[in-house]
Amino acid sequence: MGLENDKIIVSNEWRKIHGCNNKVLTYNKLLQIVHPEDIPYMENKLQDCLNNSSSYEIELRIIRKDTGEIRNVKTHGRIISDNDNNPIKMYGATQDITEWKKVHDELRKTADEFNYLFNNMNDAIFVQNLQGNFLNVNETAVKRLGYSRDELLSMAAQDVDYKYPSSGVKEKIDEILETGLLKFESVHITNNGTKIPVEVNSTLIHYRDKPAVLSIARDITERKKAEEEKSVILNSTSEMIVFHNTEGKIKWCNKAFSKFTGFKQDELIGAYCYKLLHNKSDICDCCPISYIVKTGKHHEKITTFPNNVFNIKRDPVRDINGNIIGIISVSSDITDKVRAEEKIKEYTNKLEEINTELENRVEEQTEQIRNAERMRELELHHRIKNNLQVISSLINLQSEKFDDEEVYEAFIDTQNRIVSMSLVHQKLYQTSNLNSINFKDYIQDLLTHLTRLYGDNNITLDVDNIDNVYFDIDTIIPLAMLINELVSNSLKYAFSENESGEIKIMLHQIDNENYTLIVADNGRGIPEDIDIHDTDSLGLRLVNTLVDQIGGCLELERRKGSKFIIEFGT
Repeated sequence: MGLENDKIIVSNEWRKIHGCNNKVLTYNKLLQIVHPEDIPYMENKLQDCLNNSSSYEIELRIIRKDTGEIRNVKTHGRIISDNDNNPIKMYGATQDITEWKKVHDELRKTADEFNYLFNNMNDAIFVQNLQGNFLNVNETAVKRLGYSRDELLSMAAQDVDYKYPSSGVKEKIDEILETGLLKFESVHITNNGTKIPVEVNSTLIHYRDKPAVLSIARDITERKKAEEEKSVILNSTSEMIVFHNTEGKIKWCNKAFSKFTGFKQDELIGAYCYKLLHNKSDICDCCPISYIVKTGKHHEKITTFPNNVFNIKRDPVRDINGNIIGIISVSSDITDKVRAEEKIKEYTNKLEEINTELENRVEEQTEQIRNAERMRELELHHRIKNNLQVISSLINLQSEKFDDEEVYEAFIDTQNRIVSMSLVHQKLYQTSNLNSINFKDYIQDLLTHLTRLYGDNNITLDVDNIDNVYFDIDTIIPLAMLINELVSNSLKYAFSENESGEIKIMLHQIDNENYTLIVADNGRGIPEDIDIHDTDSLGLRLVNTLVDQIGGCLELERRKGSKFIIEFGT
């Protein structure tokens, strides 16, 4: 540009950028190409350059002569002066920066949006290096902790973390380096000493070309207060409350449950109920937890413990999508209610105590018999059989004192159970091997006894499908009582008076240790609304107890009568 003759000579590239065909322009022609809003800015910059004989650099908008399109350009140049230091010429170069400007503006917009989100989140955000020193923090962190931004950037994570000192922070960073992310709870301490519980989500990132840790800390003060209030309320109730996940792991329990089990709450939480409380290696298919997970239904059961009776109610817990994520169990002590029930239950409990004591005595005597001579063992079994017969006779005499039909039947049922045990000891007295009783021979005697007792000639008892197997006394007694309960129930309730019918008893050996016992009838069947695992029936409760005693599982098929299937091992 000649400053004396107002002549501006432009290159071919300059003309392409500006959409202009003229090789020579005047200053006024140049102003026609510059965006009107940018002319004052350009003239000021050029005037400063002339006054100071210096170089210049200007970013401005132009309007192409050919298309009228607005473009962004960057032009820079310098002043040429004469020997007297008077400016005579100006040289410059122009670059089209339209696309660069768009990218730059977009990046700046993105950065502005990021900074807005970064500083306006409700959670405190920290960027720290692998030594724990803060590299960046947002406004929430500044306001929450009560430090200035510059103060925080001169500090490290351990300076604001009450729960994790320097070594603890290093352990957390090492864990993040190993896994890539980490979620944990901690406590932040503010400038004035206030402690704030937080939930921290940390992840490994690259920040300014170096590995760093991004941590988002959420204030969980209100959640902790709510959890504390929930804990106070649930720990104040006398009901036992426990929450399991679907695999049986205890996720939460109250003090009442802890006190009852004898374990501390922190010992229970995280443990599997079937391992800690039932000493099993896996959850049982008969477990209420399995039932609820499979069916999604409410489960309720009355369970008797040594000194108390509990009504246990279990319900599924679902997430927002309706998926079962756990089971809540509430156990209420209903001992006083049970004690206030009919006197027949009191008599039954007393008789059960007698049976338990008698079984304990038999067990002690059996242990002594193993170390004694054969004749003494036989004599002992003979006496036990006689004692059971005496007890049976006493019960028979006692039952005659009651007019109540239910009480009378309860005595007769108990007498029948004792007779079943007596038959076992009779077989022991007659056998040459005290640890081996032929199951089929014994069943024949038991069924003969039941036939005499109930005297129904229209009912056929089929025992043709019993394998030739032998059991010891610990197995034969509960098996005998099981068959006694199930066959007696069929004889009493499955058929109408004078109705013909059939009861089948089958036992098959599956392998060296496992067996299947089936007791089936073609009678009217057990009603659908009766849950054999959760019932007030003493007989069915006794059946469940006996199945548990031999480590078995009980199933019921209701097609064409009732078919009880018991799988057990020895």
